[in-house]
Amino acid sequence: APEPPAGVAAAEASAPEVPVGLKMRRLRQAAHETLEDVAQATAIPVSVLSTFERTSLGLSFKALHELARHFGTTVAAISGQEDYDQRESLVRSGAWATWPPTSPGVTVQALARGQTLMECHRFQLAPGASSEGTYEHEGEEFLHVLTGSLEIVLDGDKFFVLEAGDSFYFESRRPHAWRNACGQETVVIWINTPSSF
Repeated sequence: APEPPAGVAAAEASAPEVPVGLKMRRLRQAAHETLEDVAQATAIPVSVLSTFERTSLGLSFKALHELARHFGTTVAAISGQEDYDQRESLVRSGAWATWPPTSPGVTVQALARGQTLMECHRFQLAPGASSEGTYEHEGEEFLHVLTGSLEIVLDGDKFFVLEAGDSFYFESRRPHAWRNACGQETVVIWINTPSSF
């Protein structure tokens, strides 16, 4: 996929007041691509892309990741997480920056700010919330379940059920999917490195 000029991608990713759907539209326009071009490259239907650009809603977690990758950026950059330029990051309890809501029941909060080698997140997953499909990317992942439980599928055929207190590590290039299959909210500390998510 043609990449937008670095300055355009950086500017769009760093404006937290701009809705994420509008950021994606501007990235698409800067790349001189139509909705049909993006749909063909990402397998996301044109109608879903159009709705997302207008409302910042309706895109699954997997699709949001695919769209960011198509435009040569990350979900963290688009969400405004990389807006800070500092050598340390103190984030007080409850003062987490929250990613724009796109997938139903999935709340992602940034536990560290700035351009870091690790992306540190707190996932709050309502019952039934999921990645809505398998995805993969560069890097490594570590997660620790604080409350509830989480089902993970790796490589399409390796199933893991993580309970509160369990930790899990895997290489991000392995196809993976996840789902909260329990009847209560699940909270997970999720760390990706490098910043490729």
